[in-house]
Amino acid sequence: MTQLTFLDLSGIEFTGSLPSLERFSNLAYLSLSGSSFDRWKLPDWFGKLKKITYLNLEDVNLYGEIPSSFFNLTRVGTLVLSRNQLIGQLPSSLLNLQNLESFYLDGNNATVDFYLFLSLKNLNYLNLRGNNIRLSVIDSHKTETQFKVLWRASCNLKVFPEFLRFQHQLEFLYLDNNKIEGLIPGWMWNISKETLIELRLSQKTY
Repeated sequence: MTQLTFLDLSGIEFTGSLPSLERFSNLAYLSLSGSSFDRWKLPDWFGKLKKITYLNLEDVNLYGEIPSSFFNLTRVGTLVLSRNQLIGQLPSSLLNLQNLESFYLDGNNATVDFYLFLSLKNLNYLNLRGNNIRLSVIDSHKTETQFKVLWRASCNLKVFPEFLRFQHQLEFLYLDNNKIEGLIPGWMWNISKETLIELRLSQKTY
């Protein structure tokens, strides 16, 4: 089936190991979510699926680090890696994904330099809940990334991220279950004034 462009196997709960799909070079949509594969690491052949625009690998028993080759999927617009056991530093090759609009990494334990995402100009939905987030020094004025939904709950944040003051299109902002102390900065009440629908700062578990 070398001309296959759409493959949705989500919710079937496949077991065993995932065979290579490298020959399906025309795939644009691939969903394997909810499968009970044997514990596995991301293979290099994923980076060869150059036409992928939607990839869903939620809850498929992935573990280990994400290889740099995985971020050769330069056409991907939606990438879902939620609820696995991914660890380690997210590589700078993430910057290859300039068409990325939605990224779900929640439910893992990866280490993320958040400001990598501020160089992805099309990114508007980002869920990093539960991962280890680092804030490196950068001039926040220069970012062109405008989020609509930003989920940074349970990320061990200790301060309100400075870049938020330059966000004007936020609709949902989740900062709950962090370690932020002290006063809420005045500029927090001026961000996305015309668009913000929901703001969470609680210590509740959802």
